Amino acid sequence: WTLAGAEVETVESITQVGVTRYITETTDKSIDDRIKCASHCAYALMGSGLHGSNGLGAMVCHQILKVYVIPRLLYGLEVLHLTSKQLDTLTKFHLKLLKQIQGLPQRTANASVYLLLGAIPIEGQIHQRQLTLLGAILRSKNTTLKDIAIRQTAIMSPKNNSWFLDVNHTLSKYDLPSTADLLNTIPPKEQWKKICTDRITAFWYDVLAAEASTKKTLQFLVPPTEGETHRCWQTVDHNAKDVQRATIKARLLTGT
Repeated sequence: WTLAGAEVETVESITQVGVTRYITETTDKSIDDRIKCASHCAYALMGSGLHGSNGLGAMVCHQILKVYVIPRLLYGLEVLHLTSKQLDTLTKFHLKLLKQIQGLPQRTANASVYLLLGAIPIEGQIHQRQLTLLGAILRSKNTTLKDIAIRQTAIMSPKNNSWFLDVNHTLSKYDLPSTADLLNTIPPKEQWKKICTDRITAFWYDVLAAEASTKKTLQFLVPPTEGETHRCWQTVDHNAKDVQRATIKARLLTGT
C-alpha cells in the first residue's frame, strides 16, 4: 500500500492505550511484555527497600507490590483469553516476587507463600479485574456496549472464543449470578466490587489452606484469618535486624 507516494509500513504489532497488541492470535508476546514491564518496576523500587531480608518487612513490601508492580503486570490482561500455560507463566513470576520479599527459597511450598502474606494467586486477581470490568459494562450508559453484552450472552456457545463466555465461567467458579441474571439487576459499583473481592478471597483461602494441610513441611504453619497477614510479618519493625529475625521464623514455619 502507498499513501501520498510513500509506502505504508506493514507492522506485526501496534501499541494502544499502553498495551502492545499483535496481529497473530497468540498473546504470549503480550505476557512477556507485561512481565518485562513489572520487572523493571520492581527493580526501580529496590532503592526504597523492596529487596528481601535486608530491606523493608514483607508486609510493607507486599503492599508496595500491590500498588505499583501488580497493576503493571496485569494491565489489559483482563480482556484477553489466557491459556493455562500463560497463566502459569504469570503465576511463576508472581510467586518469585513473593518468595524474594519474604527471603524464602524457591523450594518453598506455594500455598505457604500466599498464606503468610494473605495474598491470592495471580489468577484470582485477573478474575477480580474481569468481574469489575463486567460490572462497568453492565452499568454503562453506552447502549452499544450493553447491546454487545446482550447479544454475546444470548448467542455464545461452548466453542465460542467470546470474552463473555470466559466471564461466565469465572462467575460460575465463584458461585456468582450469571451474566444473563446480572443484565437485569447489577449491584452498585462499590457493592459489586466488595461481593467479588469477598467471594474470590474466600475461595482461594479455602484452596490454599486445604493444599497446605497436605504438606508435611507445613505442620507448624497455622493459616491466619482469611485475607490477613500472618503474625510472623505483622509484628516486624522496619529495621534490617528485625526483618532478618522474621525471615528465620518464616523459614521455620515453611519447613525450609
